[in-house]
Amino acid sequence: NANAINQVWTDSIRYHFGNHRSAMRFKIQTKLDCFPARIKAVETNLGSSWWELATGLINRRQRQIYNDIHHSMADLQEILYALRDSILSEDFGDGHAHFCALMQEPVHDLHEVTCKLLLECLLSPRSGKIAK
Repeated sequence: NANAINQVWTDSIRYHFGNHRSAMRFKIQTKLDCFPARIKAVETNLGSSWWELATGLINRRQRQIYNDIHHSMADLQEILYALRDSILSEDFGDGHAHFCALMQEPVHDLHEVTCKLLLECLLSPRSGKIAK
């Protein structure tokens, strides 16, 4: 899921900071529409992996971290819906170039930091520790 989220954000940023509507918006929409099924699949896997805790393959802390990450991804779903609507409704009209000039660098910086944090969060269950 982390790679898929990173890719859809990368594609969305590239599209949004372009200068015209294109079919790319429908490819992004298709990717975004897949997330509810992915999130449900993770939920199902977490629900049926109780045996990992019972057999000692993971400890309670690791299990809790997996659950917390899953719930965060589920919460992200609302943001992804807003992203989809933004991509589909962008008309690249008046003000678009000005918006891009102001926001392109901060958005790219935020994207980079967020992707690093997401990767760190996804790797944290292995150790059972989260860096502060």
